[in-house]
This record gives sequence, structure tokens and C-alpha cells, in this order.
Amino acid sequence: MTVRLIEPGELFGHQAILSGQPYPGTAEALEDSILCFIAKNTLLKLMDRSHALALEVARQVSRELLKAEKKMQSLGQYPALARLAMLLLHLGNDRQSYASRTLHPSGPPAGARSSPLAARASIVPELCEGAGKPSEIDLSRRVLAEMVGITEESCVRILKRLKQQGIISSQNRKIELLDPKTLQELADGVVR
Repeated sequence: MTVRLIEPGELFGHQAILSGQPYPGTAEALEDSILCFIAKNTLLKLMDRSHALALEVARQVSRELLKAEKKMQSLGQYPALARLAMLLLHLGNDRQSYASRTLHPSGPPAGARSSPLAARASIVPELCEGAGKPSEIDLSRRVLAEMVGITEESCVRILKRLKQQGIISSQNRKIELLDPKTLQELADGVVR
């Protein structure tokens, strides 16, 4: 089951390091990726030396916890259409915010992505070429369905309806948000 997507510059597995518990899941790359492994002792030493890094890791853990709580809440309070609309808006907005997260002093190379966390830990930012349009989402229907707690068949039906209404366009796995305002109304529970 897909629980979350890890974006460029984000940590994963750090919860296990900080809690001393085994990490409960696995990770699978959905596209070509460059990963940076930081050994437990190295991360803990870096956090000990850099209070800014320690604070950023704590902030990331807090954001993840809030997202998880919101997701659990939405599963019980919102219909499938609203949950999928929320996810599409979230994923589309994340794509658009990548440019604001680059940290190269001479300007970012084309397609480079990073985060304050990566810079504080002196990690070379991940490079991703050919990222596509800012609001383009490239995920399988199975992954989208798992992320909002519905069947793949329901996900396909909802996406087909959104496409017929001109709210999104889609071809194969790629989804482009054409009408984010209407999508937001659907996420807010305005029935169409």
C-alpha cells in the first residue's frame, strides 16, 4: 500500500533512527531517482552539531505526522471524489513548488531540486531531468487509489468523470490539472 510519496530533498527512514524502532515499511522508486544514504551515526552527529538541521528534521517529522492525521481524518469525513480531488491538488501544487526549493548560489541547473534539509546536511541535491509540466502528475491509478483509500476501479471512474468535465486531462499515467478552481470546489465538498 502506498502511504506517501517522498519528494526530492526529503528524508525517509529517519523516524526509525530517532525512535530506535525498526522502520515499518519499504520504499519503491516510481521514477529514476538518486538517493543519498546517511548512516545513523552520521545523521545523529550532524544533528548534534547543527541545531538548525535538528530543528529541520523535527519540523519534517511534525509535518509528516500532521499529514498522516489529516489523511486519517479525511478517510472518515470525505467522499472518494473529494479525497481524490484533494490529492490531485496537493500533488499538482507540490510540482509547482519545486522551483522555489532549489538552493544553488549561481542559480539552479535545469530540473535541479533540493530542500533546506539537504543544504543543511551538505547533501548534493538530487537532479531530475525531464520533470514535465509543473502541474503534471505521473502516477499509476493504483498508487493514486491507495493514497486516498479507494479501489483502483473507483479511481479510474472518478478520473474519467473529471476528464469528461474538462477539469483534468489525462493520457496514459499522466494527469494535468486544467481547472484547479473547480477541483478545489470538489475537494471542499461542492457537488457537481
